[in-house]
This record gives sequence, structure tokens and C-alpha cells, in this order.
Amino acid sequence: TRTSIGVISTYLFVFGAGLGVGMQVLTVAVQNVVRVRDLGAATSGVNFFRSIGSLIGVAIFGAVYAGALTAGLGSSSSTPQAYADAIHGVFVSVLPLSAAAFILSWFLKEVPLRATRSETDAAPTPSAPSTMSSDKTLTPALAATGD
Repeated sequence: TRTSIGVISTYLFVFGAGLGVGMQVLTVAVQNVVRVRDLGAATSGVNFFRSIGSLIGVAIFGAVYAGALTAGLGSSSSTPQAYADAIHGVFVSVLPLSAAAFILSWFLKEVPLRATRSETDAAPTPSAPSTMSSDKTLTPALAATGD
């Protein structure tokens, strides 16, 4: 049987919407538990590990797909059916991992979102410019190098 473009589009929309919402929630959760001065490092850490997870996932499930496709093409005369069976195998193999991630998410510590940042999290106030001359700054630096 053939799946219509409308059904495929609906499935892809639901998948994309769920993935997009999930990614933002995790980023905001991480940003909520770190100090304001660490927001950049925390956000980049989330994106880095998301990229590493994507890389590993594509490698593992790409290998599952390639193995299933090779086996399907060798034993079947129907090439489209072999592709369909291979991709079905990938989705079935993802289910236990998805279920485990869902169950583990229930054990995450709940931390209320902060409405404003506290003064202890705020960046330090810049000080007034120094009136020190460049000679007073340069002399100790040159002395440390031995010149």
C-alpha cells in the first residue's frame, strides 16, 4: 500500500513540533538551574551534548537501517518493500530507548522557574577606569619577562 502525502506531512509536522518543543524545554530547564554568569556555558553545553547524542543516534540507527536493508534486499525481490521493512525496523528499535528516556524523565528534580534574577546572580558593576599610566603598567610586565 502507499501512504499519501497528506498523512506523511501530518506525521512529520507532529514529529517536528514535538521535537522542537522538547528541545526548548530542556534548554530552559538547564538555564534555570545555573547562575546568570554561567548561562552561556550551560547553553553551549546543552547544544554540544545534543549534537553528540544526535551523532551517536544517527550512527547506531543508521547501522541498524543498513543491516536490515542489506538483509531485505538479499532475500526479497521487492525493493520498495525492503526499504519499508528496514525503516520500520529502525523505528521499532528506537521504542525501548524512547520508553526508557520517558521513564527517566519522571525522576528529574522539579525546580520552579525563577521569575527574575537575584542580585547575587547579577553581573558585577563595572568599576571606574583606572588613572594608572601605561609606564606603570608596562614596567612590572617587562620585569616579569626578564627584559
